[in-house]
Amino acid sequence: MLFRSIVGLAGVAFTPTVVLIAIATALIAAVGMSARRSGTRKSGVSLHPSDIAGVGILSLTLRLPGLSYSEFQGDEVEAIVQAGALVTGLPNALFFHGKAPAEVILSGFAYGLAGTADEFSLRFLFSLAGALAVLVIAALGNELFGRCAGIIAGVTAALAGYYVAFARILQYQSLVLLFGSAAVLTALYAHSGSRRWVLVTGLFLGAGLLSHYDAIFVAPAIVIVAFRQILSGSKLNRSEEHTSELQSRGLISY
Repeated sequence: MLFRSIVGLAGVAFTPTVVLIAIATALIAAVGMSARRSGTRKSGVSLHPSDIAGVGILSLTLRLPGLSYSEFQGDEVEAIVQAGALVTGLPNALFFHGKAPAEVILSGFAYGLAGTADEFSLRFLFSLAGALAVLVIAALGNELFGRCAGIIAGVTAALAGYYVAFARILQYQSLVLLFGSAAVLTALYAHSGSRRWVLVTGLFLGAGLLSHYDAIFVAPAIVIVAFRQILSGSKLNRSEEHTSELQSRGLISY
């Protein structure tokens, strides 16, 4: 809403192209600022356990109470029908679902675990995914800009109306938010050069795509982070080669 107002005041048409340009600019700026911070970041500025607990409690308080406030509606019903078919062992149940299968699989898991298809039981795991997504967003803000940014990002995500609303229904949006944010976060962790984090990033991105194709929109962020890591690695290699060359010259002179 704020972005749309700013665009309108600037006299620019609110089109998908403008949105994509804005997203790309924001991603590049964020990665650039995080790169500047990486050389000066000190210990003791990460999120404290109390910060994580506070954000988590706030998130859960807004998402869990009253999940059975209304009957299943709209797209929820479609997912539940397919989940019921999955639980009863109907062949090809997942292929009848017009969207990605994650919401059906998770609903079927909750259905089979609880033995009932009431509103709270089936919506609970989606609410939990929405709450976990908030913690991941807080960790992402902390990794990029430090503790203060992590707290602000976490509280903002916990209070965001869309995030709260989607976390209270049986739909894929919370899963996409969770897996997409986690994929970007683990891509940032991969700067250590560990292949483990690269694999985890791929797994999270794949899980996001199994939730909905919307998860593809986090791919540009991952590509930018990976490109930054490649550049950092090449600079480090050149620095090491230069140091080795100087040391060799020193030994020869000696």
